[in-house]
Amino acid sequence: RHTYRWNVPYDRPIFPLGQTWQSPPVAEIKRFRQLASAYGAPGVSWWEWSQSSANVFRATGRVVTGNMTARSEKPVTVRRGSSGDWVVWAQEHLNGAGQAVKVTGNFGPQTVRAVTAFQTAEGLPASGMLDPATWTALIEAEPVSTAWARRARRARKGRRASAASVGAGAPASARLPSKGNELAGKRR
Repeated sequence: RHTYRWNVPYDRPIFPLGQTWQSPPVAEIKRFRQLASAYGAPGVSWWEWSQSSANVFRATGRVVTGNMTARSEKPVTVRRGSSGDWVVWAQEHLNGAGQAVKVTGNFGPQTVRAVTAFQTAEGLPASGMLDPATWTALIEAEPVSTAWARRARRARKGRRASAASVGAGAPASARLPSKGNELAGKRR
């Protein structure tokens, strides 16, 4: 669920990766395949065949029976203070939608203004946050790609490359420390 929520804005197919190492129970293989199907995955991929039992190997290719309710996820809301890939993606789409914003990967005041202007232009509630309704409209805009390598060359021009200047072409959010295991999702 976590993976799907955080990847909705990219509008790309997801092929979940399952593991067959240490021969998980066949029921888990079936459940994994059912969930992938329920989320609309066009297929699944498997990791580590060399340690799979014959029974598990067969289970990965069996026809999956049993109905599972179709699932879909809405993207999480991104707001001022957020940073990372989602903000970069939003900033590139905002530029494509005619809302000029510097692509930094940090959701600051300039991004709030651009999101608010976009929401107003689209007839959405102007909250300045990227909520599911705003994401749905924003994804329709063709993103304006950022030439990161060109930015790096300009940043280094006239000075020797140093460890600090090598990452100059990346968004500011690329230099943020990790916050933890994002794949673990919310703990209960």
